[in-house]
Amino acid sequence: MIRDPLRGGAHPSGSGAMTIESYLRTRYGYTLDLSGSPAADPLAHFLFERGAGHCEYFAAAMTVMLRTQGIPARYVNGFLPGEYNDVGDDYIVRASDAHSWGEVYFPDYGWIPFDPTPPADEKPKGWLGRLLFYYDWFELTWSEWVINYDLSRQATLAQNLQRASR
Repeated sequence: MIRDPLRGGAHPSGSGAMTIESYLRTRYGYTLDLSGSPAADPLAHFLFERGAGHCEYFAAAMTVMLRTQGIPARYVNGFLPGEYNDVGDDYIVRASDAHSWGEVYFPDYGWIPFDPTPPADEKPKGWLGRLLFYYDWFELTWSEWVINYDLSRQATLAQNLQRASR
């Protein structure tokens, strides 16, 4: 059972959510390859035949399983935090960072996220990854200071030059 952060005691929703989350993470595989003809019931096909899918299948399965147990749950779409780029001192959030997960409602506390999707294979870093950080920084800087160079940007540049010259 998970501890209800406000009441200090155990909350049954947490136990059910953690059990389902763990079950899906350990017994099903992650894949983006969903070739073949689409099934009439994609969620049933994922759970009982294919055994592998992407985050949308995992989050939908967990949400439905929790709801059948009377546990208030919802399906959420959003983005993972992305990758920190120390060259530009920013985060790179790509379309590939799109993600789905579930949330469980705890009375007097709110919605708590649960992610039943197993981790995907890590992307190799190396010199090519480092080069991509520089490319991303250049692309962002070009867009900010050349493509979108307007009166506001001109004023900001002038203020920065004035401060630097003092």
